Amino acid sequence: MEPNNAQMDIATLEKTYDRYSSFYDALFGTFFSPGRAAVVQGLHLEDDAHILEIGIGTGASLELYPEQTRITGVDLSEDMLNLSERRAHQTGREVDLRLMNAEHLDFPDNSFSHVVAMYVVSVSPDPAAIVREMARVCKPGGELVILNHFSEEDSLIGRLERILAPLSSRLGFKPYFPLNDFTEQCRPFSFDERSKTNLLGYWSILKGRKR
Repeated sequence: MEPNNAQMDIATLEKTYDRYSSFYDALFGTFFSPGRAAVVQGLHLEDDAHILEIGIGTGASLELYPEQTRITGVDLSEDMLNLSERRAHQTGREVDLRLMNAEHLDFPDNSFSHVVAMYVVSVSPDPAAIVREMARVCKPGGELVILNHFSEEDSLIGRLERILAPLSSRLGFKPYFPLNDFTEQCRPFSFDERSKTNLLGYWSILKGRKR
């Protein structure tokens, strides 16, 4: 029997991340920053690049992007977006911030040269829907990048994550999140590259291009 990761819904996630917003950076900011830096450094950014960042949160990645890069950011939490707007103002970055569900993006097809989602897909009730939307709004030839934890099913941590899976709704993310299940759900889109990042390489960066 598979662990129950499904007890998550959009309304609950909004409330959870509104609640997290006041201490998110203090709790996760430094810990997650190497992964964010690795994602941005690994992007092939032209001068006219226009990035969509899914789940931009408190805007922790804004200072990492080159100055000339256009940035659009979406998030489900209004409180998170308010912090992102404040950070953009402090750093002098112009960012188009939108309150939006990433499973149903309100952008036309082929709008962005790069689409990234950092620490987001295991939060979503339907992670494959996010990838489908990322591919839809990405221009042909553009990069799609996912940064997330993926469960190693046969490891001690993986077994612990299976035990914690019923708490997904309270935690605001799915502790048990196997890579094979995720990539299978995302077909026909596929990721060509995987690299590990953050402490002990527990998090992975997946890269693919829209053909």
